[in-house]
Amino acid sequence: MKNFLLADVLLSLASTSGASEPLPEVQRANIEYPSPKAAHDALRSKQGVDFSHDDAGWIVASDKSTGAIWSFAPNPSFPVAVKRTPMERNGQLFMAMDVLCRGSKQDCDDVVRRYTAINAQIAREMAAKRDRN
Repeated sequence: MKNFLLADVLLSLASTSGASEPLPEVQRANIEYPSPKAAHDALRSKQGVDFSHDDAGWIVASDKSTGAIWSFAPNPSFPVAVKRTPMERNGQLFMAMDVLCRGSKQDCDDVVRRYTAINAQIAREMAAKRDRN
């Protein structure tokens, strides 16, 4: 199993790394479930969690009690859970991101890069909105 813990510092590293360079791994992601399936099943049974699908078919679970946004791969043969939680540090908002992935290193790195790009886009939109106000 591969676990990735990415916060704002590693997000900048991932966004500047070449697509073929492996990303850093950590031994323990900040995900309270032992597997992507366990996370998905627990969230399905938890009240206050809304499920939808994004444009790429990923399952998205929004947990109102924690503010976390979970994403699960649409193909069960590729078990991955991405947990993104809005955080504030020094007056700046960012998305803390944890990934629990049981695919190949390359596939897992691709997931991290995909969500790093999504997070960067959200950050740009938030900054633009803040600058307009």
